[in-house]
Amino acid sequence: MKQKRQDHDTERERLQQELLAREVDEELRQEQLIALWRKYRAFVVGGVIAVLLAVSGFEAYQSWYYRVRLNESDSFENAVLMAYQGDDEAALAAFQHLAAEARTGYRSLAQMQIAGIYLKQGKKTEMLSTLKALMEDTSAPEALRAVATLSYVGHQTDTDQPAELKRLIAPWINNPDSSYYGSAVELSALLSLNAGKQEEAITLLKTALNAPSLAAPTRDRLKTILTLLEREK
Repeated sequence: MKQKRQDHDTERERLQQELLAREVDEELRQEQLIALWRKYRAFVVGGVIAVLLAVSGFEAYQSWYYRVRLNESDSFENAVLMAYQGDDEAALAAFQHLAAEARTGYRSLAQMQIAGIYLKQGKKTEMLSTLKALMEDTSAPEALRAVATLSYVGHQTDTDQPAELKRLIAPWINNPDSSYYGSAVELSALLSLNAGKQEEAITLLKTALNAPSLAAPTRDRLKTILTLLEREK
């Protein structure tokens, strides 16, 4: 009986010691956390503030960008209306202002419109210069750069620099899955033909017609061109 009581007292003391140890450990942890907080609170608070500023800054940027885009959209539509009404000089001035000052995609769209007006006015040098500036502008949308490049090449197929022009459209010639593949093939074939390389043009067209992703209208056009070239052989 006495042994049992001693064992019971021993077990109670062990439990008390464990509880005391846990309390001490918990207090130490709290003190460590408080010390860490005091030491690093400037960084923690600074991080929270930075996140809040980033979020509010992004929202402000979105609001600003929306207003800018809306204003530039209105300016672009007004310039298009001027061109439609035949006031090319006023439209050209408006598009040139957008091309110089716009901070959204309307800058690149304005450049394309400027090239179109120059073409209408018979100013081929100015048109080609505008297209070249757009196709070399890495900040412009890729699709517009592609259209500018194809237009630039398309208006020079009668020049004596077919190799250089083919180099410009090579990225699409080498990519049958591109939506610009058919147009690039057509231009490349025309460049070969104008250089007196009819067989090269025929081979290029035949290869293109085997591309499964070629759009139906483009396929029909390339077939027509191929038929005409083969008749002339």
